[in-house]
Amino acid sequence: MLNKSLSIGQLDNSLVTHILNEFHVEGPINSDHLETLAYIKKFAPEQFQYFEKSLCF
Repeated sequence: MLNKSLSIGQLDNSLVTHILNEFHVEGPINSDHLETLAYIKKFAPEQFQYFEKSLCF
């Protein structure tokens, strides 16, 4: 899903929102979520900027 979204240049915001919600409830304990965010930041930095301010560790 992520690969397809990044290849067509359209990021599904609900995926990032879901990950951020889990971070704020459970903390950054899921390595898959961290990996997903890293890929999004690398391949869709313009879209990631909107969410980056929500990350507060």
